[in-house]
Amino acid sequence: TDRHDAALAMVDRALVLTPSSAMAHGFATFLNCRISQHDRAKAHSAEALRLSPFDALRYIFETAAASAMIAENDVEGALAALRRGLAVNPAFFPARILEAACLARLDRLDEARDSLRRVLEAAPETRISTFRERTLSVDDIIFDALADSLRKIGLPE
Repeated sequence: TDRHDAALAMVDRALVLTPSSAMAHGFATFLNCRISQHDRAKAHSAEALRLSPFDALRYIFETAAASAMIAENDVEGALAALRRGLAVNPAFFPARILEAACLARLDRLDEARDSLRRVLEAAPETRISTFRERTLSVDDIIFDALADSLRKIGLPE
């Protein structure tokens, strides 16, 4: 959409002006994942983390990169990124629900249910429908990759 194009132009401009900005690379990660430019999202995440390896917002960069990996069916890589992010902020439930779904896709169901339990403790209103609204991609690729796994571990519709 036009809003995504405008946002991308702003992030690209920020990176031209300040190529060493971890924050700008972090926003580029999020935005590129949203518009299904997954290779670009992963590259920006790697650069953000290289520039600021101990960034307090690392969990957001890792979660966005994990979303891109999920879209490309790299569930193991996504789980590793999510776990790195959750080590920084264990209460970040968007990463936790992605972790639950990845674990379910890997048939690690007990761990997946434990992650889902933690999500529902923090955000009891979470449902399949709210998960769809909150996924990063505009084309539902991340939702489509994970919805059945979340159903499998008991997330209500």
